[in-house]
Amino acid sequence: MKSVNSLVLEDLIFDYVSSSPPQSFILYAGAGAGKTHTLHQVLNKIKEDILLSLGRENKKLAVITYTNAACDEIKERVNFDNNFFVSTIHSFAWSLISPFTKEIKDIIKENLKEIINEEEKALKKSRDLNNKTSIGRQERIRKSLKRLSSLESTRCFNYNPNYSNVEESSLEHSEVIDIFSKLLVEKKSFRKILVNKFPILFLDEAQDTYEKVIDALVQTQIEFHSQFVIGLFGDNMQRIFTNNKKDLSKFIPENWKRPEKIENWRCPKRVVTLINKVRFDADKFQQESKVNHNGFARCLIVDTNKPNLDKLLVEDEICKTMREITNDDKWNIRSEIKTLILEHHMAATRSGFHKFYKPLYDSALRSKLSAADTQSLRFLVGTFCEFINSVKSKNNFNIIRILRSSSDIFLDFSTVEDQLSYLKNIRDKKNELFDLLMDSSNSIKIILNYIYQTNLLNIPPLLIQALILDNYAVDADSSSSELIAYSQALDAKIDQLFKYASYIDGSSAFDTHQGVKGLQFERVMAILDDDEAGGFLFNYDKFLGIKSLSDSDKKNEAQGEDNALSRTRRLFYVICSRAEKSLAVVCYTKNSELLKGKLIEKEWFDESEIHLI
Repeated sequence: MKSVNSLVLEDLIFDYVSSSPPQSFILYAGAGAGKTHTLHQVLNKIKEDILLSLGRENKKLAVITYTNAACDEIKERVNFDNNFFVSTIHSFAWSLISPFTKEIKDIIKENLKEIINEEEKALKKSRDLNNKTSIGRQERIRKSLKRLSSLESTRCFNYNPNYSNVEESSLEHSEVIDIFSKLLVEKKSFRKILVNKFPILFLDEAQDTYEKVIDALVQTQIEFHSQFVIGLFGDNMQRIFTNNKKDLSKFIPENWKRPEKIENWRCPKRVVTLINKVRFDADKFQQESKVNHNGFARCLIVDTNKPNLDKLLVEDEICKTMREITNDDKWNIRSEIKTLILEHHMAATRSGFHKFYKPLYDSALRSKLSAADTQSLRFLVGTFCEFINSVKSKNNFNIIRILRSSSDIFLDFSTVEDQLSYLKNIRDKKNELFDLLMDSSNSIKIILNYIYQTNLLNIPPLLIQALILDNYAVDADSSSSELIAYSQALDAKIDQLFKYASYIDGSSAFDTHQGVKGLQFERVMAILDDDEAGGFLFNYDKFLGIKSLSDSDKKNEAQGEDNALSRTRRLFYVICSRAEKSLAVVCYTKNSELLKGKLIEKEWFDESEIHLI
């Protein structure tokens, strides 16, 4: 790898893209290195020099980034030039697959038949066809058969990357990715369309791009190496999700360029020293702080053996301690401090949406919760919450807008004979819903069931199943099914759903590594607490060296597989690297002295920087 300064790096990447043949690359950089700034500068340089020639050939440069907000920022930086196609991966995939109706049908048919076959096999083995699990399987078969039948009359498919897609002709978010990857792998004609339309493709936050997408794109680049160039911008140490490549730099072809960017423009020197130590055992990549002050990093170890420990009160006292250490009065203002936790389960407990969250967390949905990445969750935090808010605030204009876009209630309105009575009936339903919402003891399920019974909104099939099956007894063997998880989550009060929605959109007082990727805060408090996390994906005691690794951990490490240690290291790195001025690492443990010794041994903190509470 080759480390270069920013200006030279931008010229270097431009040369990769504009050379003949072009050279694909992966930019290796850590937190705060300014990867996004480099991407913006390269795009502007390309705009000045080669974009016009691309436009003449009806070609574009595609930039795939992680969020809609990141897309908007890039579009603004390039002055909304239409010769750039800037989008999320879902929008990008849909733009290419949308004309392929026949191929989409074939893939969906194959998937539905597989689902039906699996569920029918499971039903044959069931001892009780009337328990909740079996009823759920039967409902899934019924829905799959219904969709299979509707495919025959489907002329085209619909998809909206920003909302839940519940109509039978709509594709789910996961389906768009699966279909795109499958077409790219199996059809050369589809690969040619991609290459001819987007000869230059940049992926921002490439470490969190779906593995199947990366595989397909890299294989396409290898096949069309003289016509198609890929640029990956990202950092494996900031990888969040499990459905992506574990080590991009090892996966990509050897002839790809690998420039480095070792600067850190965000974190003060003391914080960079810490994150370099944290990272060293993973890949030995080290950064240099370009911030002109030393900053502060402290570790505050809280003994959880103490009776009646009030953690929130303890953290208030820690803020006061940090104020004395840093001489920064804003440590006394909680709104000026970003509290970052390493696990969503902790956020659910602290932010008051635990009853809604826990059943989903304990199921196969766990990895989907950070971004509400399922059809049902997107509906709940999107259309459903917006509709509820509109009804509560009596915003009739917004209520009508939502009903027209997310309900069939106005679908045949033009054929209704007594339209006035029909509208009055809708108004009465809305007023009854308002009355239900005024009772704070009502659960999500009660509200959702009323909306289902009155046909006010189109509800995703899985949520309908959860409502329909609510009267059946829960089979003890079915506690991990998605259906049971949703059914139990819907028993939570409606305010818990709104707190969850607030959490995932970043407006909660607490946040995790997923919510703050790419962000920065002057004062950061990082909370490490195995007891409160309640999960098996992360383990701080193992990571910090006060608990031995299991045989499985050792085996995974030896084979280079992802494990609790590597996941926790990445999370801890991301959280600590958000700090612009000062960082407080709060560790809850039953082994305070042992932990203190391990931290000194690791040279993460000096003894004077560790405070026992």
